[in-house]
Amino acid sequence: AYHTIALSPFKDCNNNGIHDPLDVAAGATDLNHDFVPDTCQGAIEYTATSPSLGVPTANIPVSYTFTGLVPTDTDAPLTIRAKGDFEAANEFLTVKVNGVSLGKVFESGAVNCSNATNGGENTAAIYVPANDITAAAVVGSLTVTLLPSPTVTAGECANGFMTVSLRYVGIGPGGDCDNNGKLDVREMGVNPNFDYNHNGILDFCDCRDNEALDRDRNGILDVLDCVNTPSIDCDGNGHIDTYELFDQPALDCNANGVLDTCDVAGKNSDRVFVWGYTQDGQNNVPVSTVTQIAVGGSEQYGFIMALDLQGSVRMWGFLYISGINNVPSDLGACTAIAAGRYGPFNNFAVAIQANGIIRAWGDNSYGQCGTESERSGGYAGDTDSNRGASWSKNVGACTQVAAGSNHTVALKIDGAVLAWGYIGDGQCTIPDAANSGVSAIACGNAHTIAIKDGAVLAWGNNGNGQCIIPDSANSGVSAIAGGASH
Repeated sequence: AYHTIALSPFKDCNNNGIHDPLDVAAGATDLNHDFVPDTCQGAIEYTATSPSLGVPTANIPVSYTFTGLVPTDTDAPLTIRAKGDFEAANEFLTVKVNGVSLGKVFESGAVNCSNATNGGENTAAIYVPANDITAAAVVGSLTVTLLPSPTVTAGECANGFMTVSLRYVGIGPGGDCDNNGKLDVREMGVNPNFDYNHNGILDFCDCRDNEALDRDRNGILDVLDCVNTPSIDCDGNGHIDTYELFDQPALDCNANGVLDTCDVAGKNSDRVFVWGYTQDGQNNVPVSTVTQIAVGGSEQYGFIMALDLQGSVRMWGFLYISGINNVPSDLGACTAIAAGRYGPFNNFAVAIQANGIIRAWGDNSYGQCGTESERSGGYAGDTDSNRGASWSKNVGACTQVAAGSNHTVALKIDGAVLAWGYIGDGQCTIPDAANSGVSAIACGNAHTIAIKDGAVLAWGNNGNGQCIIPDSANSGVSAIAGGASH
């Protein structure tokens, strides 16, 4: 009732007028967990329900034929609803598909039509083998037959009925790019490594169809080769050095077979390494050398931002929502960065430009990016979407910036601390001691930390004692960092 959701640039792959992630949130199938409906990636959702097939009557079979089926690689649930004389163990329905029995339903736990429970209705599911569905898709139809047992009396339930429903996700055109009889999005959902570059296409097919992605033709994406064997990619840009040098000999001015950037940098002192949860591309590092790095988001919704040697902000990882992928086009060179850490719907990013102005983009539910008067771009009054929006805060020259879950802190050149955003835990209430002489700042989820004259200061949420400074931190401290609650 009291929250705001920020969205990434509007994406509507199926042209239904609904943003793809919202489509998925509303129930659209997303087997590979990429916030894109599977129907846009070669899957077909088959759904069909019969009309009433009549009152269940002893030994009188009824049938319904499903048409327009599509192949599938998984057994499909056939749902049977019935209202009839089913209260005894010998009162049931035998279910047949194309004349072959799949089993019985309502042998136990069923109710008679006069029972008040569920209005006397019964529901059961029985699975149709994937091979039967695929064969039926070739033939063009699949016939389901329901046969009531000899003891099912029609006279007890004049208002009885039987229906059958079939629903499954099948393989549509382009849905099985490697022709192995399996739905690609289902394969990627079971094993995310099958789509390492997160483009919704099996890596095997990427490699087969785009030689530029697999220069050594080993069936593995070059970017993954570089992760598995870092020595073949000395600058960490996801391209195999051998082919970079072949395409651009000028990158090796002294012709020693080593990229010039690696000759100079040499010791990985400014390389980026990522480990842990990386299924959203957190380890697809797009930059070879950096001067600063920050990590935002939470759990599997993490994103990474960095400053390259030119001071440009680079971002990668989970950038699908909150608008954090909308790096302002006029940002220019920056001197410091920070990443908000509360995701997936509240991610935000902050940077200090070379001119000292603080820029922010992403979720602004609590004013952590800035006020309305400081906003540019986006849609005026559209609090649910910060698409294209950014905020500029000119508070005087600043040297450091830090971000919590819903608040931002900056350190001015004169050593004064500023804070804005969510104030409910006191994280933005600056103590007098932090109005000058501060040398470093950091944020937890809902608390703020600073160093002044070698002593640690802390304020904000103290639910876990994170703002109670131990005696050992009252002098001689040179660096600080904040966790969620410590």
